[in-house]
Amino acid sequence: MQAQTLKDAIRVFDPRKTLDGEDLNEYHTDRIPNKKEDPAITKLKTQLDADAQKILFSGHRGCGKSTELNKLALDLEKERRDLLIVKYNVTDVLDVFDLDYSDVLFSLAYQLYHRAETIGVTIDKAVVNAIEEFVGDVTRDVEEIKENRVGLGVTLQNLFVGKYQQERLTRETVRKQLKPRISRLIELINSMVVQVKLAGYDALIIIDGIDNSPLDIGKNLYYGFGQVLSKPDCAIIYTIPISVVYSSEFTVIQQSFDKTVILPNITVTNQNGTQSEDGVSIFSSNSRSLLAPSSKMSCNYTASRYRFVV
Repeated sequence: MQAQTLKDAIRVFDPRKTLDGEDLNEYHTDRIPNKKEDPAITKLKTQLDADAQKILFSGHRGCGKSTELNKLALDLEKERRDLLIVKYNVTDVLDVFDLDYSDVLFSLAYQLYHRAETIGVTIDKAVVNAIEEFVGDVTRDVEEIKENRVGLGVTLQNLFVGKYQQERLTRETVRKQLKPRISRLIELINSMVVQVKLAGYDALIIIDGIDNSPLDIGKNLYYGFGQVLSKPDCAIIYTIPISVVYSSEFTVIQQSFDKTVILPNITVTNQNGTQSEDGVSIFSSNSRSLLAPSSKMSCNYTASRYRFVV
């Protein structure tokens, strides 16, 4: 429902949070007047029509990337019943300030397995056994995991929910075993993708949050290991820091991926310094739709900033 109080309005405008769930349905507005979606999102959807595309998605901080990815996933779930969408934010399971390509692929494998299991996709026992053996090998020196073998799903959950993100020692211990086996990890990911296809789905992985990593980590991830990240045999959208897009290495990075899509900021000032009426109207309509008709608040926008008047 629409905001009834100033507190509710501020919560929705919190730049640290993205619109999702009920808030996405309630408060999302078109980024371009009289158009259903931004051309960048249309380009992204069109690219996904091809098979197993690897797409880099970027934009300046605060331009709405995560919100648009949330909406993309929601729209695709409605439009394509044959699509298994695995969307997650690396900040929930990894440390973006200590991020390695092996972490990303390992988390991808976990999220794919978890999503397939959640919707009831049956994975062949031989594949599950191979994954269990692999996870056992790469976590054999993690004491807490080693001592509590309680099934593949629970083991992976125990590892990624808190432990892998918060404990540097755990990350270093797992990476030591994981990196020499990275080709095997990719084989297992592709085996799961095959199982998903046999169940009647195409897999789409959307990995948000990598764009929050520092420039040096982003460069190392995509410049050093872009070819490895593109190996899983399914469609993947990777977010990438805008600073890496502007770096001299980006020309080489692009060669490992099928497409780069940049989500633009909403224009509120034209190049000649005049106000963009279309851009300002987007924010104005947002503020009007945000507040309930009975509310005594009004909301004024100046450029991309806002102030509430009670």
